[in-house]
Amino acid sequence: MSEPEKSECGFQTARGSTYVVHDDGTTTRFKAKRSDLGHEGNFGLMKRSVRTYYLTQDAALRLTLPSGSWRIVDHGDGTLSLATLEAKWGIPPSARCVPVALEAAMGLRPYELWQPETLFGLPAYSQNHLGNPIVSMR
Repeated sequence: MSEPEKSECGFQTARGSTYVVHDDGTTTRFKAKRSDLGHEGNFGLMKRSVRTYYLTQDAALRLTLPSGSWRIVDHGDGTLSLATLEAKWGIPPSARCVPVALEAAMGLRPYELWQPETLFGLPAYSQNHLGNPIVSMR
């Protein structure tokens, strides 16, 4: 897959990455070439997500990953929680049932998830990418 065609449904984020939104709600990102520290040489086609949600800045802050073991838990009701492992799995109140959107919209941040498993009997993910705010839609 090359960079998204103008006719494909998707969006562009503030740092220039473009995303294709697939019929099943997953996304494929074409990361823009950047020179900032940690991004040198890391651009182009990225792997397709297993699941993608869209976050406000507040939701993104509530789901900020800690060091150590974590999982993003999908409650299936339009909310996600950040579970952390300290002797046992738990969800801090500030990271519980964070509202997310299922569709892209201007100003929201794409939140791509991979590595599905089950935690608390719910879908959970152990790999993520939080994109920059959406600045244009296709």
